Amino acid sequence: MSEPLFIFTAAGIALTILASAFVIFAVRKMKHCRQDLIDRLATQLKAEARGSSVIGSIQGLQYECAYSEGSQRTKSAFTIRLKSAFPVTMTIRRRTAFDAFATRVGLVEAVQTGDPAFDEKLFVESENRDFASRYLMDASRRLDISSIFAGSIDCILFRPEGVDLHVPSLALQKLEPSGVENVLNRALSLIRMIPDLGTTGSVPQKHISTRKLLVILALGPALLAQAGMFMIMQGMTKYSPLESIVGSAVMFALPFALAGTVILCAGAFRIFRKRSDAHILFMVVAVCALLTLMINGVGYYVFTNGYLDDSLEETHMAAVLGKEMRRHDKSADHLLVISSWHGIGSHRTLEVNRRFYEDIQKGDQIAITTKAGYQHVEWLVAYEKSVTIGAAQTGRSGCQ
Repeated sequence: MSEPLFIFTAAGIALTILASAFVIFAVRKMKHCRQDLIDRLATQLKAEARGSSVIGSIQGLQYECAYSEGSQRTKSAFTIRLKSAFPVTMTIRRRTAFDAFATRVGLVEAVQTGDPAFDEKLFVESENRDFASRYLMDASRRLDISSIFAGSIDCILFRPEGVDLHVPSLALQKLEPSGVENVLNRALSLIRMIPDLGTTGSVPQKHISTRKLLVILALGPALLAQAGMFMIMQGMTKYSPLESIVGSAVMFALPFALAGTVILCAGAFRIFRKRSDAHILFMVVAVCALLTLMINGVGYYVFTNGYLDDSLEETHMAAVLGKEMRRHDKSADHLLVISSWHGIGSHRTLEVNRRFYEDIQKGDQIAITTKAGYQHVEWLVAYEKSVTIGAAQTGRSGCQ
């Protein structure tokens, strides 16, 4: 092993060991902090600690504080749950710049409470917007919610199974038992006196869940992308271009991909604009459409360059100027540096199979057959070693 390669390998191994040690240390410290918080919560709230959760009751209502993996809309590591039924599903979270943009362009119809300060800071999602608006018309409820968000909470999820208050991972270090007790008292007031509102007046339309829709939206593009990748692989192996084709393929595919993405996004806008998660679905459609159309556009360009090419074959004589082998983990590229037939003094690289590489020597002549290409990118048909006998030159069995 050469000295630079040895140094590079040793440095890589050392960095891997250090990174692994750091991850193990961070995980152990995080578990210790979590357990310490659980113990302190159980003591302060006079509740029962069960593994990684605390279970207790407040004013006769059971609650649970536990670590969780989060939901499909949150990345929370800690959840405070009040086990009290709520009539509808409603999410209240901090408003982001993208939420504001999506609301401004009409992509999302956010629930409006009539309180500009509240609506500016928090984003309310619910398929029963009438109920959510009536629920949040109460100024005392809005005050309790604003007080909750003034602490470590970043999302409140109201569901028929209960009310969940999510704490992000980065805020766990700031979470104190006194703060949890205050949040519980505030949240308790949010689920009192619900029956007087009712749920009539607006029957929410049943929608496919966000998770199922994301799977459906990603499945089609994934299958189409496989077709595009297949065309790229076939075009690069069966009709090997002798010039760089990536740049021209991307420039060919980009206008079509952008036009197609705009059309699909317009359709997605019309279909999903009434959903509270429309901005999430819209972004998925845009990204999947652009990537899929780009891959298929590049695949079409690369594949048709050889498949649809009906130009005449041309044979060129090239001298072998040098040999090069590029080794990988379990394979190697066998390259020949040959003189180019497009200009005096220029040269190019030709990849050949191992047997031909071992048989050829510097100074030998190679007969290379090419075609102009449907997309005007010259590609390789075949190559063979040229043998001189007397004054005549003949070809010997070569490869495609």
